[in-house]
Amino acid sequence: MSGWIKCSDVLPEPGELVVVFSPPGKHDGPEDHRIEFDFIDPDSDGDYWFQHGEHYEHYCSIAKGGDVDWTGPSEKAPYTHWMAIPPIPTE
Repeated sequence: MSGWIKCSDVLPEPGELVVVFSPPGKHDGPEDHRIEFDFIDPDSDGDYWFQHGEHYEHYCSIAKGGDVDWTGPSEKAPYTHWMAIPPIPTE
């Protein structure tokens, strides 16, 4: 068993830092998988991923607009799977 859990099946507890997986986006190559750390904001309605939301809000307030056709993160996090962070090694 890999330890990966589908986001469509169940989400982690709010505030629990986890490893998240995103498949390649439409402008990525087929090998461009993303593995990051994120958590669901405990002050949200239960599906607002904090780190992704920070990037999205920054994009909306700073980068988006003007004469350039900018592309940035979508409002919804692209994560398809997550897993608990394994315990640190012991000697």
